[in-house]
Amino acid sequence: MHLKLDTSGTIDDGDVARDLGQDAADIVVLSAADSDLAAFGAAYASLDAGFPSVRLTNMLALGHPASVDLYVERTLAKAKIVLLRMLGGISYWPHGVESLRSDAIARGALFACIPGEMEWNAELAARGTLDADATHALWRYCSEGGVINAALALQYAAHLIGRGDKPAAARPMPSAGFWPHAPEDDGRPHAFVIFYRALVAGGDTAAIGALRDALEARGLNAVCLYVTSLKDERSVAFLRAALAAF
Repeated sequence: MHLKLDTSGTIDDGDVARDLGQDAADIVVLSAADSDLAAFGAAYASLDAGFPSVRLTNMLALGHPASVDLYVERTLAKAKIVLLRMLGGISYWPHGVESLRSDAIARGALFACIPGEMEWNAELAARGTLDADATHALWRYCSEGGVINAALALQYAAHLIGRGDKPAAARPMPSAGFWPHAPEDDGRPHAFVIFYRALVAGGDTAAIGALRDALEARGLNAVCLYVTSLKDERSVAFLRAALAAF
């Protein structure tokens, strides 16, 4: 397997066209969220060597219309299925959405326009060429998040292009929880580390693990908790209950 990932975190202001230089692949995934790309990258690395080729692209690098055109011509040239996880609706990237859709129709490829929010957006999903049920299944994998669900999403995409069996449904991931598991109260002073669920969803917890180990080395009981947001009611309720327990 070979994976080429564009991880540019800078927003293309549209003044200069860019050629990302990514070769064609069977499955192409685009997202503006680093956590999405990290999860899909880790997921792809865990799959068998015979799995279809995959390309991951940060769509923030495709702000210029000519950049989109170059990308469609080069990277999507042989793509059998394109997965776009779209935050903010069609108005955020209109030329990109319509270019990916037109290219898929012209080539007879599959294009999934996957809502990036936690609420289903039928209007956005309809811009893809997949049926609503297939797009909804991909949305569930992405919404639940995590490397396991990203791997299932890739396997589902492969299934849609005739490369493998249909995988299991998405595995639910709580909006908040302990990481990597609930610790025991062993009498040591507690140090609470609160971080975003997106890090767990993207499999990007190395820094949290290092911080936990450093705190433990100083004789503290490191309690790591992830939350979707401090504005999320379920996350806040979990934090209150968890902190009260210690």
